[in-house]
Amino acid sequence: MCNLGRALSCPYHHTFSIWNLKIIENEINEMSGDSVLLETVALDKTQEDKVVVRFKADRDEEDVELIDKCADFEAEIAKETSAQHFTYAELEENDVDLKMLQTRLEAGKDP
Repeated sequence: MCNLGRALSCPYHHTFSIWNLKIIENEINEMSGDSVLLETVALDKTQEDKVVVRFKADRDEEDVELIDKCADFEAEIAKETSAQHFTYAELEENDVDLKMLQTRLEAGKDP
């Protein structure tokens, strides 16, 4: 489980390795972002559960935001198609928006 946005938070999971985190760190840096890798340990199971619940809630919120942005993009395409507004600039703008949505979708997938 990972949240990408202003921060990347990955509670340790046996399928996640330091190597995976370093790959993500490099990707963030390549996109002109900043990253810091930290390892933490919850004080007890209750605290760990609270952290996991928070990460899941953040991920769900980001998923809803992405779905909303996809719906907005689809509506914009329908509007431009209906108006037959097919200028190069408009198509280029739509292509940029689509790539941004695809990047966010890929970034949000669990490793």
